[in-house]
Amino acid sequence: MGTVKKWSISAVLVLLLCFVVLGSSFVVTRVGSGEAFAWGRRAPYSSEDVTFKNSKGYKIAGTLYWPTKQGTYPGVVFIGGFSSHRGMYAWIPETLASNGYVALSIDGSGNGASEGAFGDLIDESKISSMMLDPASWVEGPVNFILGTWKKDVSDAITYLTEKSKVRGMVDKNRIGISGHSMGGMTVSWVPLADSRVKAIVAFSDVIPIFVDDYSIPLQIQTGDLDLVLNDNMVAIPGYKAAKAPKEIIYVEGGTHDGFTNIAIWPKPPWQHDVSSNYFVAWFNSYLKGDASAHEVITSKVRHLSRIHRSEYNLGNGDSGILGGPRR
Repeated sequence: MGTVKKWSISAVLVLLLCFVVLGSSFVVTRVGSGEAFAWGRRAPYSSEDVTFKNSKGYKIAGTLYWPTKQGTYPGVVFIGGFSSHRGMYAWIPETLASNGYVALSIDGSGNGASEGAFGDLIDESKISSMMLDPASWVEGPVNFILGTWKKDVSDAITYLTEKSKVRGMVDKNRIGISGHSMGGMTVSWVPLADSRVKAIVAFSDVIPIFVDDYSIPLQIQTGDLDLVLNDNMVAIPGYKAAKAPKEIIYVEGGTHDGFTNIAIWPKPPWQHDVSSNYFVAWFNSYLKGDASAHEVITSKVRHLSRIHRSEYNLGNGDSGILGGPRR
């Protein structure tokens, strides 16, 4: 890759990151209540905090989640967004583990409880302290732009499949990755250098210039009240650029921080239910080969957006519109 191209990509990443970080401050609208619906199995699972060294020697903090029933399962690595802590997203790996996956949620380098070049200025082990750490405000984005987070995800796959206490439960040939916001952009970048990835779910953000370089099944999830710039600069262009199989899901009234489990951040009461309905089905289809998941992926449920278009293109002419106006 030439020097000019490298600098061009870095400039694009910086602009995308500015749109995401600055735009998130405008998401303050509260959404009215509505009836939530249940989906998926809720089988017992266990969890445990872990650490491992990444390729730069930083200690990466993570939490493992796995089904209590012995067996072999697909594995999924999740990474959060800007100035976040993995505990903010616990509902996602919990949902995966209770539906037959071994999941590893991590804090990227310089974020949450993971080490970075700046070191720990305060106790970052608690969610309540995450926004008080100025180091993560700088180092997280820098590590993302430099590709360190991308490597963190690959290192996490290696740890999950080769070194973790549950490595014997993970099928190395069925690996998925997922992330939110800056983490969503990260996971859309990983497949360019890691062929182990077989399916992706990105919440809110992807990198459009990268997703057209591979044909790995990609689902993008966003919401009516996710960032305005995010829709026009990232989510919609990302979906258009991606190759099939692909899907974009718009949650009615869904917010950017509604993909976390922080109670004080505004989100409609159905956001997690709609989201889990589709992301579990996506992984079931492309990691488990579950034929019944196809019906879920291609069917409309309550509280899909009526003002944004949710749609899919699974290849071989299998495409459709789940809701919202035509673009």
